[in-house]
This record gives sequence, C-alpha cells and structure tokens, in this order.
Amino acid sequence: MYHRIIKSQIQYWLNKTNKVIILYGARQVGKTTLAREIGDLFDKEYIYIDCENFEIQEVLNSRNVEILKRFVGKAKLIIFDEAQKVQYIGIALKLLHDHLPSLKIIATGSSSFERANKLSEPLTGRNVKLHLFPLSLKEITGNQNMFEISSGINNILRFGTYPDIYGIGEIRKPQQFKDLIITLAYLIGQTVTYSDIAKKLETDRGTVQRYMHLLEKTFIIKILRPLHRSHVREILHPFKIYFWDLGVRNFLVEDFKPIKQRIGGEIGSIWENFCIIERIKKNEYGEIGSNSNYGINKNYYFWRTKESSPKEYDLIEDYNGHFDVFEMKYNLKKEKSVKKYDIFFKTYPNSTLNIISQENWWEWLV
Repeated sequence: MYHRIIKSQIQYWLNKTNKVIILYGARQVGKTTLAREIGDLFDKEYIYIDCENFEIQEVLNSRNVEILKRFVGKAKLIIFDEAQKVQYIGIALKLLHDHLPSLKIIATGSSSFERANKLSEPLTGRNVKLHLFPLSLKEITGNQNMFEISSGINNILRFGTYPDIYGIGEIRKPQQFKDLIITLAYLIGQTVTYSDIAKKLETDRGTVQRYMHLLEKTFIIKILRPLHRSHVREILHPFKIYFWDLGVRNFLVEDFKPIKQRIGGEIGSIWENFCIIERIKKNEYGEIGSNSNYGINKNYYFWRTKESSPKEYDLIEDYNGHFDVFEMKYNLKKEKSVKKYDIFFKTYPNSTLNIISQENWWEWLV
C-alpha cells in the first residue's frame, strides 16, 4: 500500500473549506481507493456513490433539492466516484453545495467533466481541482534512502508506474487513433508540429490536433510548448511530447528492454521523459507536512533556437517570473558539458541552470 501525497491535500481542503473537491486522473491511478481511504476517516458517516449505476444517475439528474437531501441523509461526507457519468453532475453538486453547506463532497473522474462542460459553469467558485497522477517517486520510495531504491529506477523507466492503457471515448476512427498514439510513442522528447504528425499518418492536421488534445486531457500525454518572448529567436510552433507513464509508452512500441540496452538517443529521450514528468508531479503535489499542502503552481516550457545547430534546454519552470532551467543527462560523464547559453540568460537574467542526472536525480525528483 502506497501513501498518496495528495491525500493530505484533500484532507487539508476538506478541513479548510466547504468547496467541492474534484479529483481528476486517468483510469487505474487509484482515485477510487484514495477516495475510500478518505471516507474511512469519517467512520460510518460517509456515503460512497458509484455513478456508473443507472438508478443513481436518475436521482442526481433529477435536479430536485428535496430528493437530493433525502438521498444524502445524515452523511457528513459524500463521495461521487466516476462522476462524469452523470449528465447533470455539475448542477447536482451545486445544489448540494448551496443547500447543505456543512456537507463535504468529493467527486472523482476523468477530464470528461471539462470536455462536456459539466462542472465549469455550475461550480464556478465552488470547487477545488486536484490531479492524481500515476505513482510519483516520492510515493514509491517512501522512507527508503537513495541507495535502497536506486536499483528500482531502471524498472520504472521500463514498466512505468501503472500497467495499462484504457479505452478513450470520442474516437471516430479507432485505427487512425491507434496509429497516432503509437507514432507519438516514438517521438518522445522530439520537437514536432501537428502538420509533421499529420503527414506521417496521411491525415489532416485538425484530426491530429483533436486527438492529441483528447490524449492530453485524459492524462496519457503531456505536451510541452516552447518558451516564447518577442526579443528571442525561438521556435514558436513546434512542441514536445511526453508520456505520463513510461510503461504505457514502452507497451505501445513493444519494447521493455532494460534502459542500458537501448540505443543512445532513445536512452536520452526516456530519461528526459522520466525527469520532466517526475518534476511536474513533485511540484504539483508539494511537500508532505507543508503548510500550503497544495504544491506549487508553475508553468512549463522548453527552449530552442531556430539555428541549424540549435541551442536548447529541456525544461523551463516559470514560477512568478523566475525561471528554473533544467537539462536532463542520463550519463553525464559521457555528455559534453552543459552550456550556459548567453542568448538565454541575457534575455532571462532571473534564471538558474540545473542538471538532472543519475548522480543527483534524488535531489530534484523526490
């Protein structure tokens, strides 16, 4: 059993406010298990609702306050699991929030909430949104030290932190979608455009953009866009693709070889994917025991110039105008020294350059 860092964040918000807690995440990352753990803290004074139940859907879609009150009864906490299955879930949650102000509410689900606009308008100002990712390094390692878990990093790079990729709705051409996601799996860490991918798949740019937006909203891929300022020659349109879970990516390319058996360029791309995703998890989850308990809200970019031999940094973290610049190097000893490019630091002087390698990943990712 892993301790999920976000659990303390949920408890923090339940104690601090009466806002509805919205817990997003891909399938099989543990939303249901975590929600039930929170419910157990309320002893027998909570109700767990499986929103895939048709009879439950009818009650919640009634939009009748009295029916909803009888449904809740004397519960202090109510958990709506897979809440996106309910057509008018946003309205139901709004009515419960407004008419039962002491009731604590947790709703779990995928980004289908947002795609169908089921929450945005009804719950404006009434909700706190939290993301549950696949297991983070901090959650996997627990109280172990670096030496105890270093040997496990190679398995994470091969198999990821959750096992399977599941079906996604809104796919008009399943084979085309399958071809797209496999193509993306081979492109991690590379700069590409929607047009580039469309050309590879012999389809149109709009289809690629629509499907990739769906993959991003359902937490399969992370799209990293370029840092752009008007005074610097940077690529504006190309972006980079990373997978939230490397096990999913390796499944798609049918390759679970140990990392050291990969070709040099692929090793670097896998390491880059791993480090960037773990940095985002670490920042969003925050520190256990922190007074804030809700992590750090940062914007993420990469930086690359247009020259034939481009200058590039893998990850730029923007926090209140301060840029933390990262280069990911799997084997720093075999790499050329990481350069501090004047063109970047003259334009963004309030920046620091950092390297994440096998020698120091613990410091930056856990």
